[in-house]
Amino acid sequence: MQKFINTIRWHLPYKLFGFIKKHWIKADKPCERFVLFVRHRLLGTLWPAETIFCPDSRFIQPKAFLSDLSVAVIIPCHNYAHFLPEAIESVLNQTFKPTEILIVDDDSDDNTAEIASTFSDRGVRYIKCNHRNLAKARNEGAENTSSAFLLFLDADDILPSHYIKRCLKQMQDPSVAIVYGNMKHFENERFIWRTSEFKLDRIERTNFISSHALIRRKAFDMVDGYKTIPDSIAEDWDFYRRVLRLRWKAKKARTYVKYRVHDKSMTNTSTRRRYMDDASLKIQPLTIFTIFSGDHKKLDSYIHQLKTVNINKDHSRIIFVDTSGDKSFETRLKDELSKLKSKKTTYTRLYTIKKSSRKLNELRAISVLINSCDTELIFMVGEDTTYESDIAEKLFEKMDSNVSAVLSDNNINLCLLRLSALKNVHPGEDILEQLKRRGHVKKLDITRHKSQATKK
Repeated sequence: MQKFINTIRWHLPYKLFGFIKKHWIKADKPCERFVLFVRHRLLGTLWPAETIFCPDSRFIQPKAFLSDLSVAVIIPCHNYAHFLPEAIESVLNQTFKPTEILIVDDDSDDNTAEIASTFSDRGVRYIKCNHRNLAKARNEGAENTSSAFLLFLDADDILPSHYIKRCLKQMQDPSVAIVYGNMKHFENERFIWRTSEFKLDRIERTNFISSHALIRRKAFDMVDGYKTIPDSIAEDWDFYRRVLRLRWKAKKARTYVKYRVHDKSMTNTSTRRRYMDDASLKIQPLTIFTIFSGDHKKLDSYIHQLKTVNINKDHSRIIFVDTSGDKSFETRLKDELSKLKSKKTTYTRLYTIKKSSRKLNELRAISVLINSCDTELIFMVGEDTTYESDIAEKLFEKMDSNVSAVLSDNNINLCLLRLSALKNVHPGEDILEQLKRRGHVKKLDITRHKSQATKK
């Protein structure tokens, strides 16, 4: 009898909801917000909603969408024992309680272990490591937890009580891997950094996601966590870009983190603050792009230079566009391309429309580049251009967040270019003139560099 009652109470309502939903969708979802309100708010307490995605989150709770809401808060700590209690208390006071809280003591010589032990009866775990490296300490924390979501909290920072709950609410979209908020500076500085809404091309230029973002573990594991980057303190920015290039999304939540600014803050103690270091340009994926006209002598010189240039070949892509229409040159170019060390190579053959249509062929080749390129940075080099082996680093040094292109000797045939800028170029106008007109171009005087090197 009880089984029959349970069947009527649970099975029949869901059958009815399914029937209504099917016809509601066929009718192009009329009165969508009202229907969602009735289904989730009024009827959801008796018959919880099935796991579906809804774009409007105001009428629903996170539990309607996520089967696993486990959150691990990982607090790396190196000689920050005096800040640690505030950080731990802010996690324990969350309105949505984390499943795991782990202190990762990275070779501290203060009383970090003693402070952590005072919270052991409240579910706070402690491990010790000897990396003296924030990226490795974070990764070790992830390896020692099993929750579906990860949150890395620096030991000198504080979370408001609603932080985890509001971040989890944005994770209802299964395509979202990173949720972040604003940053409220306190102690030596007092202001709120209101971060921007997420845009992929913007995160490639500058980092506006703090290191305290809530991260989906599946995405974390896909990129193998954080990487140690020489001369940079922006391991989190590198991590976010690697995740988001896999077509995951980031989303901003209506919350903030309290970021403590003090004399020993990492941002204050870092000596080198060049953009190329913070953006880790040397290890970012880079596409080498060249248009070939069919000259065999130029190809010999080109291949020799390309093999000696200081570029991270393991992360580079190569796109060659052949406009020669010469079968023998095509065969040779493909053979040379196959010998080059690169993560990905692309060969495209473009037949010339007219013998005198060089500009038109260049525009067609640029269209190939835009459609084939999967990296933000492009090293554009002409087939007859000469350059030194350190040209890439010199171009990197000139790059900045607001710069779309760095031209050597005002020459687009040897430049570092952003794909996001190239996509905004009109095909009917000269590319170089358009970039200059927008004012986001820097110039590298190669002639001056060569003369200085000769004097030395």
